[in-house]
Amino acid sequence: MNLILQILMYAIVLHWTVVSIFIIMGFIGYIFYKETIKLSYDHKDVEICIVSKASKSVEGVLFECIRYNSKKFSNYTVNIIVDEGSELLSGIESCIKRSENIKLVVVPNSFKCHAIAKGRAIEYFIRTNVMPEKWYAFIDDDNLVLDTKFLREIPYYEKQGYVACNGILYPRMGKSKLTFVADSLRYFDDLTIFRFGTGMLRRPINGFHGELLVVKGECLKSITFDRETVTEDFAFSRELFKIKAKTWQSETIVSIQSPHSLIDFIKQRNRWYRGISNDVKDANWQMKLFAGIRIIDWRLGLSGSWMIFPVWFLLPIPLWISLFNMIGVSYYMVAYISGAMRLESGGFKSMVMIPLYGVLEMVSPHIRIGNKKEFNVILK
Repeated sequence: MNLILQILMYAIVLHWTVVSIFIIMGFIGYIFYKETIKLSYDHKDVEICIVSKASKSVEGVLFECIRYNSKKFSNYTVNIIVDEGSELLSGIESCIKRSENIKLVVVPNSFKCHAIAKGRAIEYFIRTNVMPEKWYAFIDDDNLVLDTKFLREIPYYEKQGYVACNGILYPRMGKSKLTFVADSLRYFDDLTIFRFGTGMLRRPINGFHGELLVVKGECLKSITFDRETVTEDFAFSRELFKIKAKTWQSETIVSIQSPHSLIDFIKQRNRWYRGISNDVKDANWQMKLFAGIRIIDWRLGLSGSWMIFPVWFLLPIPLWISLFNMIGVSYYMVAYISGAMRLESGGFKSMVMIPLYGVLEMVSPHIRIGNKKEFNVILK
């Protein structure tokens, strides 16, 4: 066999074997993680924290996020954390002046720490506002928290020594059908791979989302967010993993808005890849092995993407390997089909384009956008 084709065959087999193994672990988490335990009352010592760069690019979703979540959590303090001099600062002040439960926290330009961007804002909030006995739920400026189940989960898990949880992400469409369908993979990953770690293992071996990251104040003050990274949520989970802190996966569903354009989609994924591939280097061996293999596979996955799907049939891949690898292939297909079926129109056309969605995920690590210290703010 031609050497190039042989190398390609090994790359395809390796990629989909790794994916299939992680999917199997994910299904183990999906099947065996017990329903989250909820008590009959809401925990009261909780504050909601909306962290935003408050730039013009997020104006559309930020004010929707403030209005929706301040009403949803009308009996709780809702903190809006933004930088001094932010473009939307005056607009936020006007928006919240009649709201009794909203508190504006402005991070002064003079504040110095190692953290950057969103991590810097959270670090300032930790140093100036966080109380050890309280719980804090951090959400992004496009997040709509669809239910309040986590408030009834906290009393039980706090007594059992747990310190943090993540919600389940559920994409909603922005201006692009393409990125909306591609984002459906995040929902499936939460139900499987993230549930396996955060829920079943009770440790965030695959990292945390920044969307609805619920943490006890005592833990925030001891671990902090003071690290130079563009993926502050993953870096925080890395430190939690080191100290064997216990976590759970909440049943709360969080609506996240998909990127408005293909460029923004790639920017977002590129930042995740840059940040995690750098942050995982300082993880302990278990997390480095689990998350590290996934990030390496993400980088190498382009060779096994659907972009070259027809070539698969020209290669002498043993049948049993092909059947095993269909676990990973089927998982991606089902995730994207489910996203296409949620579209009000154009669902069939989107299904025809399924091979493209996988290519979008795999090409993102290869497109360099900015340097390692940049935090790309996408249009929302």
